[in-house]
Amino acid sequence: MEQETKNRLADRSIWVRALYMIIMVVAYSIGETLLIIISVFQFLCALVTGRVNESLHTFGANLSAYMYDILQFATFNSEYLPFPFNDWPDVEPGDTPWSADMEPEQTVQPVVEPEDVEQPAAEVEPDNTAPDTQAGTETDDNPTKPSGA
Repeated sequence: MEQETKNRLADRSIWVRALYMIIMVVAYSIGETLLIIISVFQFLCALVTGRVNESLHTFGANLSAYMYDILQFATFNSEYLPFPFNDWPDVEPGDTPWSADMEPEQTVQPVVEPEDVEQPAAEVEPDNTAPDTQAGTETDDNPTKPSGA
């Protein structure tokens, strides 16, 4: 092995980062499970009440930001150590039709006017005046077929 590779293997900082990455991947797995539970619960809330739970809406936004931070760290795209080594993300949830601030949109089917409908192209009748070119017919003027065959 080259001396440079030996030095990198002996570097303690890369092994500390590996330990942090393992901790963060475990935290990501827990967050993934929480995300599934929150998603199902929010769907049920929206189905029953027409609105999402605002506390979970905010927590879901923070959880997704946290999971993004973990992915950035684990893939060497950031040196920022996520929670519990730094602060928990504090982001505002997005405004959706299911938020308490927004009125849910009514799903109305658009009215289609007859002139807006694309008419199918008229069928073209086959031209019966063309020579018969069906497979299996032999012609004497075929340049690719040797004569006398």
